[in-house]
Parts: sequence; C-alpha cells; structure tokens
Amino acid sequence: MKFYFSKFIIYIMDFDFYDEIQKPLYAPDRKIFRPVWTFLYVLMGVSFVIFYFQPMSLAKFFGIPLFFLQLILNLLWTPLFFKYKKIGLALVDLFFLLVTVIVMTGVFFEISFILGVLQIPYMIWLFIAFRLNFDIFQLNK
Repeated sequence: MKFYFSKFIIYIMDFDFYDEIQKPLYAPDRKIFRPVWTFLYVLMGVSFVIFYFQPMSLAKFFGIPLFFLQLILNLLWTPLFFKYKKIGLALVDLFFLLVTVIVMTGVFFEISFILGVLQIPYMIWLFIAFRLNFDIFQLNK
C-alpha cells in the first residue's frame, strides 16, 4: 500500500515546474524528496500505531485528531505546490502544518518520550521545507 501511495504522490508532482522555478542555492535536488518523505511517512505510521495502542487519556483524545489534521495538511501541500503551482497558498498550508505538528509532538511527548522523539525528524524537515517554500515564493513573485 505504501508503494502505491508514494507512486500517487510522485505522479501528481510536476518536477518540470520545480526544475524551472527560481530556487535558493541551498534547495535540494528533486531526487531527495522521495527517500526523505518515504522515511518520514514510515516514522509517522510507526508513531501513530504506537500512539493508537496507548491507553485512553486526554492527550490521546487530542492527539488523534491532531495527527489526522496534520496528515490532511501534509497531503494538501503537494498538489498545491507541484500540481497547481500555488506557491503562496502552499506556504500558508505549510505554516499551519508546522504549527499542527509542533502541537502534536507536544501531545505525543505527553504520552511517551519515544513518540515525541519520532516526530523530531519530521519537524526538522518541515522547518527546512517552510524556509525553502518561503524563499521560493520570494524569488518567484
């Protein structure tokens, strides 16, 4: 199932668009996205399974909708940026995604230290992605 999801995401990405727009010097090559996101989605899946099987608590009550909200925001970003070429709207989406993941990570830490730690690579990547999206937006106004 993971393979098909990854293929779908790659299918809706217009890499010609990414190759043609102005990017900052630190922008990664497009080949980095697939392995990074595969790794991050695996971490998300593992952490959610661990999270889901924890005893019910207030943190779990809030964590489940936060997880699905961040997943929806995450899945919206790709078509906004790559397919529809709405760099500014993708940046807004990414801002809300980052805030949601920060809050979700705090909730996951409440449940388990390991659950929180599993979110750190995702947060780091989102901070990088936010800066990159912001700089691309500035360069391509």
